[in-house]
Parts: sequence; C-alpha cells; structure tokens
Amino acid sequence: MIRWMLATVASVAFTVVSHAQTLTRWYSVELFGAKAGSLKQEQETVGDTIVSRANLAFELNRGAVKVSLSMSSEFVETATGSAVSMRSVQNLGMMPVTQEYAFGDSEVTIVSIQGQQRSERKTPRPKGDWLTPAAADRFATQRFKSGAREITYATIDPLNGLSPVTTTRRLGERTKVRVFGREIEATACTTSVSSAPGIKSTELVDDQGVLVSTTTQMGGISMVLRLCTEEEATLPAGGAKIPDAFTGTFITPDRMIADARTLDRAVYVLSVAEGELDAPPATGSQRFERLSPSSGRLTVTAREFSPAPAAETTDPAWLADTTMCSTQDPEVVKLARRAVSKLPETATAMERAEACRGYVHRFIRKKTLGVGFASAAEVCRTREGDCSEHGVLLCALLRINGIPARVASGLVYADAFAGARHIFGYHMWTQALIEIDGAKRWVDLDATLSPGPYDATHICLGVSSLDDDGLTSSMASMATSMGRLSIKVIEPAGGEPLAPAKVDAP
Repeated sequence: MIRWMLATVASVAFTVVSHAQTLTRWYSVELFGAKAGSLKQEQETVGDTIVSRANLAFELNRGAVKVSLSMSSEFVETATGSAVSMRSVQNLGMMPVTQEYAFGDSEVTIVSIQGQQRSERKTPRPKGDWLTPAAADRFATQRFKSGAREITYATIDPLNGLSPVTTTRRLGERTKVRVFGREIEATACTTSVSSAPGIKSTELVDDQGVLVSTTTQMGGISMVLRLCTEEEATLPAGGAKIPDAFTGTFITPDRMIADARTLDRAVYVLSVAEGELDAPPATGSQRFERLSPSSGRLTVTAREFSPAPAAETTDPAWLADTTMCSTQDPEVVKLARRAVSKLPETATAMERAEACRGYVHRFIRKKTLGVGFASAAEVCRTREGDCSEHGVLLCALLRINGIPARVASGLVYADAFAGARHIFGYHMWTQALIEIDGAKRWVDLDATLSPGPYDATHICLGVSSLDDDGLTSSMASMATSMGRLSIKVIEPAGGEPLAPAKVDAP
C-alpha cells in the first residue's frame, strides 16, 4: 500500500502541466491532514538535451513504527522529444532498487541494480503515441493556453516502467488561491491517470500552466500537494502528528468473527456508501456476485479452489525473474533449495509449496512494520519485514522451485492488531498455481500464519505478478477501497455486533 501511495503521488506530479521557464519547483505533501513529506521537481536544459527530475520523500507512521521512504525519477530526452534514457530509484527498504533504461531505435536496455546484484535485459521499445515528459509539458501547456476544456496525452513515468501512462485533465471553473503569500487566479481541473484507475485528482493550475495544488482522493483518504518554498517543503513531517498510513485504514465489520484462523468458509457483503464498488477478482478461493452498483456478495473458501482461467495457466509472468521477485539472486536461490531440501523427490507441488510457506514464516525472524516494501533479495539478507516481505519472498521461492506464483493484496481479519480489535487490515499473501484433480488452481498461502496456510477471512482485492512495469497499477484496486469500504459478515453467523470504527481521514 505504501509503495502504491508514493508512486501515485510521483506519477501525478510527474505528469502535471508544467512551465518551460521554471527550472525547480517544491511541493509539500500532506496525508491524513498532516504533512507527510516533500516533492521536488526539476527541468534542466543542457545543450539539446532536456532532463526532467522528480524527488519524493515521505515519513509515515505504521502503527507505533516510523518509516522513512523516498522515490526519485529522471528522464532524459532531446529537445525534439526523442527519449534517450530514464532512471528510477526506490528507497522502500534497507537496499535501494535502481532501474536504468537506455532507449534504442527498436529496443530498450533495462539494467536493474540492488546491492551487489545487477541484471540486464532488453525489451521492445514501447508502442503507441506517447510523449516524453518535456514534450508532454509543452503539449499540455499549449492546449491549456489555447482554451481547451479537455487535455489528454500519454507519457512514460520512470516509476511505472515502460508502460505509457495516459493523463486526462478536464478544465473547470476559475477560482482564487493563495500562493507564496498572495492571492492569484487559477483554473480548477479534474485529472485522472491510467496508472491509478478509479482515482481522480482535483488540481488548481495558474494562468501559466503551473500546478499550484492537487488533492488526490484514494477512496476516503486525501493526499494533497501544495506549491511552496523549499524551506516550507523540507520542514519535518507532521510536527507533533506524523501521519499514520496503517491503523487509519482498518475496517471494522458489523460483527466479530470467532476462530478466524481456522475458518474454512465465509460470506461477506462488501459495499461503499458512494460511487461504485470495484469488483474483487475471482481467484481459486473466492467468487463475487454483484448485488447493486455499490455492493456485492463475496464467498471465500479456504480449502476449495476453483480451476484457474485457461489464459492464466500459461502466463509466463508467474515464473518470471523481476526486480522485486528475483529468481536469479544466488542467496534467494539457496533459500529456495533449502526450503524443500527435506522433502522426498516424490513430493507433490502442494507439499513443496507448503514447505516453502512454512520455511518463509520461520526464516523471517523480525516481524516488523518498519519496512516499506522490500524485494525478495533484500528480505533473504535482512530476515525482516511484514506481510509484503513474507509474500514477496515466498513468491520467489515458489518460482525457483518451478511453481508459478503471484501475490494477492487485500484484507485479513484480526482479533487484535496494532492496538485495534476485531478489524480487517490491509494485507498481502501469495498464490501458487498448482494442479489439483487434473486442473490448475490458484492456491492461497499466507507465510505470516502459523501453523495454517490460509483462512476464509482473507479478502483479495487485487493480484500482481510483481513485474517491473505494472506493479504500481496492479495495487491500485486497494486504494479505491481505502476509507470507504464496509464489510457485513453473513457467514459465520452469530458473532457479537461491533460498532464501526472511525477512519482518521480528512
């Protein structure tokens, strides 16, 4: 969730209407009504080359643990709008992840670096009509000054890899806003980006096309960027109140669930008070039936897994080597071999998968919320993390052992967690594609649990192959539910009623 929020802010900021004469711009970033960090934008012209940079730094609480995170991106292009190179650096754990891209005529060379590990691959140059960042700025500014009421263009954001991101900006009413101590005229815009489907931002843009502020609604949670001085932007986050991006997103269902860790079957009604409920994906263990545009019935079974769609059974992404899920890192490979070393050669795929799950649970010694989102290569060296680190490392171990795997993001019920009781909290676990009774099925495996591998209080909202290009957008399904999703427990019946928890959001 944290990675998604960071990348959403950075991608929105990376594609805002710009002003060619402005070389450096600072923004403060607010979350849950308190200052959470800063964003620095730069655009530099060197000869016939234009370099666009964005640096985002965040400081958040995850329960009682403070986490400092950052992301940066750089795009180099010619003055005529041809892509030369781009780079992103993500500091979400102890080991920064760097991605470097060099654009050729038909291919892009991608170098991934984390610690001492370096990998290189080539991929076809992105197709379609997309603009480099500075060219997109020029296009958007020209359209804005010409009086266009809607501006749409596609560009590439280094934090989203090589997948072009389409920005659509609809211009609205004129308004006044205070900037640098004075009141100016601005235009209100409603903006959406394809990398964050379902998420809209309200922007204020001055008469030169410079972004003055943007408010991004992620479900019921607002994230705000405000144009300010460097001194204001770099003030310590939050003051006395550092934003809590964890406990503020807990969901209290209408009733308690007894013996949650042993629950084999559950039925829920999911709903949102306003707008449309995004349908949860159909996985091996859950199926969804829409009741109305804003609600639906979700059935989860922990021991029965339906066959996977034919297209998913042959997707090479489930076995791929990626930055987050390295299958080539020598230390990760050692762990994968060690996890199944005590099994006989005749062990089934299910037995090997469960051996990997149990091994990851025991291997990660420090169960902590202090890690943002670490890769499998990092976790195998630090042996610490929360649910996302368990999920990513297990995914890598399964793939190395020949079992197709992906991660699932969603919710899980807890009797007590981080000072709260009887809540659903945002969670990540792993799904393995295993043949059962002649059909390949997605089997859920939660390495944070002991001893059982999974229970029916897991609600999947999205899945990801952990690929380098689509990781951020694949997690966007969670963001649309934050702060607005309600859960009614139909089965098991008879639990004690609970009062809904108040979400600490502006």
